[in-house]
Amino acid sequence: KAAKDSIATNIGWQNVQSVTNAGEINTVAKFFDNNGKTEARLQIFPTQVIIADSVWEVKPSTVDLKSDSTIHINNFKFAHNDQFIYIHGVASKSDRDSLTVKTNDVDVDFIMNLLKLKGVSIGGMVTGQIKVFSLLNKPYYAANLFAKNFSLNNKRIGDGTVSSTWDDVNRHVLLSGMFMDGVDTVALAKGFYVPKEDSIELNIDARKFSVEFLSRYFEGVVENLKGYGSGHVQMFGPMKTIGFKGDILAHNVAAKFPMLQTTYFFTDSIHLKHKSIEMTNIKVYDEERNQGILNGRIVHDGMFTNMNYDVNIKGKNILALNTRAENNDYFFGKAYVTGTVRITGTDKEANIVATGTTQPKSKCYIQMGGASKVAENDFIVFLNPVTRIEKPVAKAKVPGVDFNTKVDLQIDVTNDAEMELIVDPKGGDIITGRGTGNLRVQFDTFSDIFLYGNYTLNTGYYLFTLQTLIRKEFKIQNGSTLSWTGDPFGAKVDINAIYPLTASLKDLMDPAELESTTSRTSVPVNCVLKLTDDLMKPTIKFEIDLPQSDEATKQKVNSIVNTEEMMNRQIAYLLVVNKFYTPDYLRTTTTGGNNVSSFVASTLSAHISNWVKQAFNTNSLSFGVDWQTSEITQQNEFKAQVLYQPNNRLILNGNLGYSTENTSTSNNRFIGDIDLEYLLSESGKLRFKAYNHTIDRLGEAKLSQGVGLVYKEDFVSVGDMINYYFGWVKGSATKKQE
Repeated sequence: KAAKDSIATNIGWQNVQSVTNAGEINTVAKFFDNNGKTEARLQIFPTQVIIADSVWEVKPSTVDLKSDSTIHINNFKFAHNDQFIYIHGVASKSDRDSLTVKTNDVDVDFIMNLLKLKGVSIGGMVTGQIKVFSLLNKPYYAANLFAKNFSLNNKRIGDGTVSSTWDDVNRHVLLSGMFMDGVDTVALAKGFYVPKEDSIELNIDARKFSVEFLSRYFEGVVENLKGYGSGHVQMFGPMKTIGFKGDILAHNVAAKFPMLQTTYFFTDSIHLKHKSIEMTNIKVYDEERNQGILNGRIVHDGMFTNMNYDVNIKGKNILALNTRAENNDYFFGKAYVTGTVRITGTDKEANIVATGTTQPKSKCYIQMGGASKVAENDFIVFLNPVTRIEKPVAKAKVPGVDFNTKVDLQIDVTNDAEMELIVDPKGGDIITGRGTGNLRVQFDTFSDIFLYGNYTLNTGYYLFTLQTLIRKEFKIQNGSTLSWTGDPFGAKVDINAIYPLTASLKDLMDPAELESTTSRTSVPVNCVLKLTDDLMKPTIKFEIDLPQSDEATKQKVNSIVNTEEMMNRQIAYLLVVNKFYTPDYLRTTTTGGNNVSSFVASTLSAHISNWVKQAFNTNSLSFGVDWQTSEITQQNEFKAQVLYQPNNRLILNGNLGYSTENTSTSNNRFIGDIDLEYLLSESGKLRFKAYNHTIDRLGEAKLSQGVGLVYKEDFVSVGDMINYYFGWVKGSATKKQE
């Protein structure tokens, strides 16, 4: 409203968002003539302003606008509880006039948000006085301030004091500051500011300066950044293109990579240049003090924005993956590798590429989420994964989160690493083994996982569960394979596995035929499981093998178990009650037996074996017990199966027992089958073997012992084999170099 020589102004605002910003300002400007020149007095009336839900009081004050363009501010005060900003003085082009600004517990972060300062967030409660000279020309400052809980990027640095004075000779502002954290000096700063050139030169002596404030620049890649820096840093240049340079000794810096769940530590020098951070041959350590070498370069615009980084970590036996199911429910585990981890990216996206060869103590899990059950005729039925398994839906972006981290793991798997394929998490079907192959795992923040590669099992076990009572470990044969072509649920398998036990042939064969074939009724039996095609719905085939029996006995058993239905039935009986199923036409002539004792012993031993593994947190030891009785012959047979594999080279497998069979032809009541195998080379091509087997020969059960060396090479054709050995003989030195 304007009338005569006055203008009354009322400005009001209010938002409709969750955080309230509202208020009003009421003023009256009165104009008058001073020696022919127009001047004015602005009267500010008391009002309230709400900023981010905080109510601030505008106290009454006046502002005089002089004809010489100077501005006189008289006792302006803006207050919120104990916080206030008080302004009084003269704003002009002369360096003789000054404007005094007094503050008390003013939140610096609040002011910086109003100024929309980019690149760095500054916080703390500031109390003190600032004098601004030549505000309307080239302003400079003289200040004495105390900052309580001073912070950078919301990370506390300490309490600080900042002071500045005017150097009239050199026409610049002298600056000094000191920051303390308790009794420790965090940093000292000294330098000057040149108003005419709007440039600064500040020398910072960092003594125990926290590096946590740098976390902001690596969000999505690094978290829980901790440690301290000490050294000399120079801050210089025009305020619009300010730069840093110097050398910082980083003490006990720890950085966690959330996508890998690994934390690395280092204490070394970092070199700051105008628009980059250089790291050269820095020794880094994982959580178990395994060492690697880090080299990297981070480029920015001088104010730590628009960052581009390229960091490379090369390590030997370094922890490169340490995830759990909650981090990635399909692929997780602990992987020690010899190789490299390269991290590149910008402030929008990061790429982590890890390449290496697995080392001892590595164990990774692949969780398929399948299901299996038992039926009488079709012993194992893998249900259609479409009906029982829901593939994970692509991850949705979190509102406001645009940073994407891409991970590419290229792993050369060796026998040192243990792989566990969880086929059915609820039922407990698990494939565990060691082998060789090349796997590539790719995933990022917003998309599904992809898996590529082939994996050949050298040793392993398929823990198969029947309901919740029976747990059977099938020993996977050397050379079994798994392969992926992208879809993690599309694994192709070619697995042969055996479950060894001892069973009586009396339950399967006619007594007269049995006596003509062998005098030993209880023989070692291998239940052979063959899985091919799609792991989630494989082609399944069973076989029965008698490893220590003669050919006549094997042919007789094959003639009896000559259909798929009979094979499935026999396998079911062997696994559940540790005995053969007696065909209907023999039920009246066979001696019979007690299935209950065998079933109870088998079930109990499986649970005990599982408890031992959990108690000692190891898969090195596995054992089972069996007790079979015959009500007619009063025969009792006690057996124990022991498997001990303390590392990836030594394997001890035994089937020990004692029979109380009371027959005149039984001259050996001890059952002893022991196999010892040791890998002389890491690849397993050269092995030492020793054994003690109970065999059927010439109608008698005898013990046979032996030791020997086994050498094995794999070839895709006979021609490749001939070329390999011919080339090796012709020029072994050249072959080794290649």
